[in-house]
Amino acid sequence: MDGILSRGAESFFRAQLPESIGRIETVAPTLGQCLHHAAATLLRAGHGAVCLVNSDSPTLPVGYLVTAATTLAAPGDRIVLGPSTDGGYYLIGMKRPHVGLFEDIVWSTDQVLSQTLARAAALGISVVQLPT
Repeated sequence: MDGILSRGAESFFRAQLPESIGRIETVAPTLGQCLHHAAATLLRAGHGAVCLVNSDSPTLPVGYLVTAATTLAAPGDRIVLGPSTDGGYYLIGMKRPHVGLFEDIVWSTDQVLSQTLARAAALGISVVQLPT
């Protein structure tokens, strides 16, 4: 492995997390490509839906995750977004790897959520928003 996990993180996470929790190395030029790669990898592995959660929301209420999972379990294609106070999102969930959701986004700005909502609308994907 020639990425982040090869720098010692792999052994750290293996020791800290139960074996049932997998790790995916996502080394790509942009955050959007990393997010798409993670979602596509999990969906290709047979998961019916995926929620990607940022690492700077350690106090995220479990109920938000339950709502996201329940929303994604319902029939039909949609995404779930958890808007954050900085203009981005703390969670994105989906049942299909919509690459277009991650294109033409100016990452790490206060425009990420609004740009993602615009991309979803342009692609005809319905969006359910969690609480901020």
